[in-house]
Amino acid sequence: MRKVLTSAEFLFVLITLIWSGTFVFVKEAVQIISPFALNTLRFGIAFLVTVAIFGGKLRLLSRRETLHGVWLGVLYATGFFLQTFGLQYTTVGRSSFITGSVVVMVPCAYWLIERRRTTTAQQIGIAAAAVGLWLFTDPSGSSLNIGDMLTFCGAAMWAFYMCYLDMFTRVPAADGSFALTVRLVALQFGVAFVMGLAGMLATESPVIPLTTGIIITILYTSLLATVVATFVQTHYQNQLTPVKAALIFVLEPVFASLIAAIVIDEYFGVWEIIGGVLIVVGVLMGEAGDALMAGWRKAIYGRS
Repeated sequence: MRKVLTSAEFLFVLITLIWSGTFVFVKEAVQIISPFALNTLRFGIAFLVTVAIFGGKLRLLSRRETLHGVWLGVLYATGFFLQTFGLQYTTVGRSSFITGSVVVMVPCAYWLIERRRTTTAQQIGIAAAAVGLWLFTDPSGSSLNIGDMLTFCGAAMWAFYMCYLDMFTRVPAADGSFALTVRLVALQFGVAFVMGLAGMLATESPVIPLTTGIIITILYTSLLATVVATFVQTHYQNQLTPVKAALIFVLEPVFASLIAAIVIDEYFGVWEIIGGVLIVVGVLMGEAGDALMAGWRKAIYGRS
């Protein structure tokens, strides 16, 4: 009998919880520090920490790994920048649930890139999660704003990021899969830092007030939500399909909404709660649905 969660799935739930905490931190931070400045510090620190700890593994960086890492970095950074700018105009709850729309976009990206189909249980889970997101973000669309649209575009970047990450990490490097993880992660952080710095210098007159709140935000987002979470995702992504990973990540808005309710008193109405429940049902269906359906077929038809 299959375990409730594999090690990779458990770690993905854990980093989803870590990422959920960033919404409140970033929402508060962008009121007093510009988005590009915040992300430049975030990814700059993450890059320096990675090089300081694992710099020795960067010596064997190949041309292919460089190309892969740079492309992943562009998708990765663009998603974060769009989400950060979006949080200037929308709420934590809306940002987190719209980010969860990645669960709908990943199967499309998966098919476009590799022509690979999803399972029936995953399709049902995706449909349930999509309906939940639709209910949560207002079916009429009347309350959508520029922040919501920026966040949605950021989620699209992450959908393609997850699929390419799955492709690029299937074959380990000659010196091992962890060495490949280190090189890809370092490149992603480096690209994100350069993009953030360029954007900051070109469009902002950055003021970085080093208040206690800003310091905590920078440390949380750079160390936990960037270094730890990105290492876990990059190293373990190939043990899950992109669709299954996306279904786990759609728990992020549920966690983020609970944190927002506790920390900054953001609450939801009845339809938003129903939408959240449907999202959780979609995740559970994507996780356990194939095993359940196989059990039902065996019970009814005598075969799996």
